[in-house]
Amino acid sequence: MDNKDYLMKVTQTNLEETTRKLNEANTVITQTTQECKDLTTRIHEEEKIRKRLHNTILELKGNIRVFCRVRPFLGNLV
Repeated sequence: MDNKDYLMKVTQTNLEETTRKLNEANTVITQTTQECKDLTTRIHEEEKIRKRLHNTILELKGNIRVFCRVRPFLGNLV
């Protein structure tokens, strides 16, 4: 085996290893991108629930204020 054949074999091996690593990196990127999309969807859903619960709490606080409002004493007007 001469020097040229050896260099071609080493280059081919390096190319195959680089290609394998690139494919692995692409797989990780694809998985991470999908996970990011899933988390974004989940965040939006959770935010809707939070807003709905917050509005319910504010409404209930208002109802309690109205229910507990003290009316002034009118005395014996009748």
